[in-house]
Amino acid sequence: MKAILFDDFEVEIDPRIWEIGPSWRKGRAKDGYLIKFLHKRLRGLENPIVLDIGACAGAFSLLAKFHPSAFFFAYEPNPRAFEFLLENIRLNDLGMRIGTMPFALSNKDGRATLLVPPQQNRAGSSTIGPHPHSDIWDKVTVETRRLDRFSWPDGIDLIKLDVEGAEFLVLRGGRRTIKKYKPKILLEYFEPNTKRFGYKPSDLKDLLKSWGYKHFYPVEGEGKCYDLWATA
Repeated sequence: MKAILFDDFEVEIDPRIWEIGPSWRKGRAKDGYLIKFLHKRLRGLENPIVLDIGACAGAFSLLAKFHPSAFFFAYEPNPRAFEFLLENIRLNDLGMRIGTMPFALSNKDGRATLLVPPQQNRAGSSTIGPHPHSDIWDKVTVETRRLDRFSWPDGIDLIKLDVEGAEFLVLRGGRRTIKKYKPKILLEYFEPNTKRFGYKPSDLKDLLKSWGYKHFYPVEGEGKCYDLWATA
């Protein structure tokens, strides 16, 4: 079925998408304002490489449809969300421009327990961290990888990072890569999530500043905060 990514930018999505959460509402992407924000920053870049970390069903990665020279890597460990991600890529004929990774990025290679809400429509809340409802949430063993484990011969231009509190772990696991390529980072931080991992949003900011990043642009909406960070 057809849906609006933002403004009048239209994509095809699996009609069952509503089963995994509110990432799409009334035929529109919930995060349309953020997707539009990234769209503007990709314009003018030559062959940009974008990492969509915490991709869910791929709303951000579907921007590849409107940037023919871009290549996206979508990371999503939730098996149910990953199924929809693959289908949305197929429906939009983007298999050659979106690479998919069915595991969680973290600060170490190995395995972790992904806590998944039993309500399928809350799939976006899945986390590898502790949760007050962990006793009733489903548990799925997933692979974890460090971003530094991968090679990036063409560099990385932009990272969107939204992983329900595990952002600090992802950054630590990508320290070498991020310091080398200095990609812009659209970073989500939500204190109730970070608290479960034992750190504060200010720790994310301090870490990026120690790597030469500067707070570049705040984007707020939907009860959470996002900042775009850049080194210049």
